[in-house]
Amino acid sequence: MELFDALRQPCAEIVVGTPDNSETFYLHKKLLCDSSSYFKAALNNGFAETTSQKITLDDEDPAVFRIFASWLYHPIIRGLMYEPLR
Repeated sequence: MELFDALRQPCAEIVVGTPDNSETFYLHKKLLCDSSSYFKAALNNGFAETTSQKITLDDEDPAVFRIFASWLYHPIIRGLMYEPLR
C-alpha cells in the first residue's frame, strides 16, 4: 500500500548529465525524498528546486542514475557480477 500511495503523489523532474549527453527523469517526489536526504532537502526546504520541482545533476552519469531510478520502483539491482571473498 505504501508504494501505491507514493505513486499518487506528484513527480519531480530530474535532469542528469551534461547538455550534450543528458537524460530527463520524472520520478515520484515521495520515493525520491524517502530514499535520499539530498532530494528531501532540495525538494522541500525552500531552495529554488522546491518551487520548480526540478533538479539538474550535470556532474552525474545518466546511465548510473537510471539504475538508481529503477531501484526506486523495484528495489533490486540486477545483473551485478561479483566474486565472493575468500
